[in-house]
Amino acid sequence: MKQRSIRVKAPASSGNLGAGFDCVGMALDWYGEFDFVMGRNPQESESTDGVSSSIIASMGERAFAASLAELGITVDTISVSFRGEIPVGSGLGTSAMARAAGITAAAHLAQRPEVRDELIDIGLALEGHGDNLYPAMYGGIHVVSSDPLTDALLDLPLSSPRDLEIVLLIPDFTMPTDESRKLLPERVTVSDAVHNMSRVGFLIGALYEGRYDLLRHAFDDVLHQPARSKIFSAMYPLIHAAQSAGAHGAYLSGGGSTIAAVVQKGQSKSVLIALEDCANEWNLSFTSRVCTIGSEGTHVVSDTGK
Repeated sequence: MKQRSIRVKAPASSGNLGAGFDCVGMALDWYGEFDFVMGRNPQESESTDGVSSSIIASMGERAFAASLAELGITVDTISVSFRGEIPVGSGLGTSAMARAAGITAAAHLAQRPEVRDELIDIGLALEGHGDNLYPAMYGGIHVVSSDPLTDALLDLPLSSPRDLEIVLLIPDFTMPTDESRKLLPERVTVSDAVHNMSRVGFLIGALYEGRYDLLRHAFDDVLHQPARSKIFSAMYPLIHAAQSAGAHGAYLSGGGSTIAAVVQKGQSKSVLIALEDCANEWNLSFTSRVCTIGSEGTHVVSDTGK
């Protein structure tokens, strides 16, 4: 076949949102771009910032190839490249972003965009984190959980307020999810389980009723953040600094190391300064960014050579 290139944009995402451990996730309006090129010898992945984009590109390629195999489509050589500034291993859903991009490109090539809903199981098998994959694929905030009778995932999109901003403090050190999960307790007490369940209720109520004063309580997790703070001593000081500066609430994004603070739109500056000052006090190297909730999920932006 002649050379053909499908360009896909996919968003970063923030998992857990505090107490919604492994079941709540949010897309961010911070996007990376993937080029899925067929009919050309593989080339080295590109990056705008020196991040190991080959890791992200290879994850996208695996999802693309697996999706094509499921659809019964054979193509010549595949080359996948990634461009973006989203760091790997920082709790911003880069693997889910890559899986969503690969699935979307394959569905587009098959001229069956609706098949993404069926192919998402491939992404879940590769990714393992539905709370990141669904927001990355469809945008917005989602509650995701498995059905014990069928093993299928249940997905509930939540209200995604437009009057909120997300302030991100991204330390330069990584906290790979698989590694940080080893710190989590195998069993939890009934009181801790009830604590987190009630906080997820607060989260849903806060989003639908505009009760942003509840977000501080909604993000108050006792299942995973305390354990992860053992390898991230500055985590709670950063969360407290953001809240003291006016954030509605703050939490560890995914498995870390990013701290996400939710603020009223237009009021991010003071929270950003507070987070950066706190990070400097703890001698952390970091980058920072202000986002909104990503309402647009993964989508094709161009298709050349078809």
